[in-house]
Amino acid sequence: MNMRDLVGPLLLAFGLTFLTRSIWEWYRAPQIDVGFVAPLSKVEQEPLYLEIDFDDSQKAIQEEKQLIKTDFASYEFSNHGGCVTQLALSRNKGDDQAFTTINNPSDAQKENRAFLVALDQKTPYYYSLSDQTEDDTTIKIVYTATNQMATIAKTFIVYKNRHELGFELSIVPKKGQSVRSRVLWPSPYLEIIKDEDAISALLVDKSGSFVKTIAQKLNERAGFFAPAVFGAQNKYFIHSMVNDTHKFAQRAYYKVVNHQIISFLESTVITEPTTWTLNFYMGPKELAAITPVSKLLEGALEYGFFSPVAKGMLYLLNLCNKYFHNYGFAILFITLLLKLVLLPFTFSGQQKMKKMQEFQKKLAYLQQRYKHSPEELAQAREELIKKHGLPGLGGCLPLLLQIPFFVGLYSALNNSIELYRAPFIFWINDLSMPDHYYVLPFLIAMSAFLGSVAGQTDKIDFKQVFTAFALALFLGAWTANIAAGLALFIFANAFLHVVQTKAQQALGL
Repeated sequence: MNMRDLVGPLLLAFGLTFLTRSIWEWYRAPQIDVGFVAPLSKVEQEPLYLEIDFDDSQKAIQEEKQLIKTDFASYEFSNHGGCVTQLALSRNKGDDQAFTTINNPSDAQKENRAFLVALDQKTPYYYSLSDQTEDDTTIKIVYTATNQMATIAKTFIVYKNRHELGFELSIVPKKGQSVRSRVLWPSPYLEIIKDEDAISALLVDKSGSFVKTIAQKLNERAGFFAPAVFGAQNKYFIHSMVNDTHKFAQRAYYKVVNHQIISFLESTVITEPTTWTLNFYMGPKELAAITPVSKLLEGALEYGFFSPVAKGMLYLLNLCNKYFHNYGFAILFITLLLKLVLLPFTFSGQQKMKKMQEFQKKLAYLQQRYKHSPEELAQAREELIKKHGLPGLGGCLPLLLQIPFFVGLYSALNNSIELYRAPFIFWINDLSMPDHYYVLPFLIAMSAFLGSVAGQTDKIDFKQVFTAFALALFLGAWTANIAAGLALFIFANAFLHVVQTKAQQALGL
């Protein structure tokens, strides 16, 4: 064994590790400078109204807050701005675990208040609580304000049975006044993950295309016309408009402020009393929560090409958790279950691959033996095919059948809110965070290494062993930065592969 055989795999492993970590942590797609785009209409020539001119002539009033609770959320409303100042979301009905995604912006952060209504001039800030009613399915709360520009009435409709908030806006312009309004709301914000959270804008445009853009790539000079869905998300939650019944949004655009994206919906200019109704999804990135409100938002769930399989795996994960009461054990059980279900296909594929390797060895021997006699080589090859058959790609097909299931489960676990703050055992108290003690990455590297060399029954090939070590090192480095739930799944799969290989060797299979 020469030095080149050692250095080559090691350099490959370090290169792959460096490249993967670089892409994982700080990759940014290149920006394309298109010069300029000629506007098609006067509306497109309008500047984006990102600043708010508050009416200083209003008399300041003391802040009063109203708390509305349902099984799915807790809303805190304030007469300052007539806004939602705090929102705590529960994932499931009766779930004691609440996630605060809007958290009491101060009066110095007026623009960050959810569902602030801004006018082009003299935006009122102080509102009065006009009414509050309740029925079997909703709770309504009404705020009103008036100034020299217009009278504004904001009706919030809190739905008791889902993560939906209705918003009815009525504006009566004063005589001779032309009024254009904007509705603002912030992206979800979780203090505990603020440094690692990747917030992004999301929308469904007029063509029906679902578009997501991370905050770092967001063009604050870009606007959108009449979107069907418009808002923002973080890793686990979504704040988005999902229904614009009366076509309020002539234009929509974004503004990035610190760790949040502020969404703007802008109306047409009105001179007569007008009422619009908007509906918003304010909840977790979970299929069961999103579907009752808007199926258009399903595009926010990053399940990839094997989306149906991923949804099935996620359903199975939640079902298993009801029995184990621990998502870590549920992941281990599902991985074992997948291995058992796919074992016949795996075994069949391995047997066919072995036959193919044996055929290739015998063919290589014949080619060497009859290299100077093409006629004898052709005859010997024909006899070999008659005796053993011609191997094809059949050995690969059973192995390929496993890919959708493992990729589907991987996609279901990736950015899954189910794992957020979900403990496993001992040192792992949050399956959504990386293993800070690097125990799982170490176990993954060891399992990958043992799995690569476990099948060697002949004389040990040191080149293969060193290659396996280098690739195991790369895999361990990569999994050091992923969620512990994903790392647990990868470890379980690698470990079960070692067990399966050893069992087959012991049984002589």
